[in-house]
Amino acid sequence: LETVLEGTSDPHILSVSVFSVGAPVPLYLANPILENMGLRVVRESNFSLSSPKGDLWIQDFELQSAAPIDISSGGLTTRFQQCFIETLLDRIDNDGFNQLVVSANLDWRQANLLRAYCKYILQGTLRFSQAYMLDTLTRYPKLTRALVELFSAYFDPDLPKPKRESLRAECQQTIQRELETAVSLDVDAILLAFAYVIQATLRNNYCQVADDQPNSYVSFKVDTIKIPELTRPRQMMVIFGDSREVERVPIRCGDVARGGLRSSDRRADFWTEG
Repeated sequence: LETVLEGTSDPHILSVSVFSVGAPVPLYLANPILENMGLRVVRESNFSLSSPKGDLWIQDFELQSAAPIDISSGGLTTRFQQCFIETLLDRIDNDGFNQLVVSANLDWRQANLLRAYCKYILQGTLRFSQAYMLDTLTRYPKLTRALVELFSAYFDPDLPKPKRESLRAECQQTIQRELETAVSLDVDAILLAFAYVIQATLRNNYCQVADDQPNSYVSFKVDTIKIPELTRPRQMMVIFGDSREVERVPIRCGDVARGGLRSSDRRADFWTEG
C-alpha cells in the first residue's frame, strides 16, 4: 500500500492517490481516516491495472481542508502516508488527534503521544472532554508543537545535554508566549495541564523499538505531586498506558507496590474505582 499526496493551485484542495494490490481500499474505511485527519473527501475515482502480481488499484481522492496547507514544507507527504497506513492497519486510534499530523506538523507517533496524555488528563480532575481538549490543541498549533518538542527535550536519548537544555528553555518560552494569547481560562487550563504532565513524566517507552519498529502503544510513569490539578490525597506514582486495545493505570501509594490487576467498565473514570 502506498499513497501520494499532491497540492493543487488551491491551497485548500489536496489530491491523494492510493495504490493497493488486489482490491481498492473500501470507502467506509478510507473516508473516516481522511476526515479525522481534517480533510473532507470531495470526490473519489478508481481504476485498475493488470500485473503478474495481481490487479493494481489506483484510487484518486480530492480532499478539502478548512485551512490552507503548504504541502512543500515539513515532510507532510511522508507523515500523511505513515499516519494513513498506521490507522488503516488499526495500530492507532482513528480519531481527531490524527488531524494534528496536518495542522501541527506532527507525525503519527507524536499525535499518538498527545492522545495518551489527553486520556491520562481525562482521569484527573480537569473535567473537560477529549473533544474539547483536542479542539484546543488544534487551534494552537505552535503551542502543540512546542509540547511535543518539550517532551523530546526531556527524553530524546540522542540529544546532547547542551542542546537538551537550550531546547527545553526555548519550548517553555514558546508555551508561555502562546498562553498569553489564550482566549479563555478553559484554554489556559487545558494547555497548562499538558505541559504539567509532560514535565511530571519520569520515564516512558516512547523511544523503544521492537524489530526496528516503534511501539504503537504509549506508557509513561508520572510523579503526581508535580501536577497541580490533581486532588489530594495523591498517589505516589502512576504508570499510565494507552493502546488501541486497552488503557491501564497501575497506581503506587508508597515505595513498595502491592495489589493486583482488575478490569473496569468505567471508561471515563477508572482511576477512582475501588
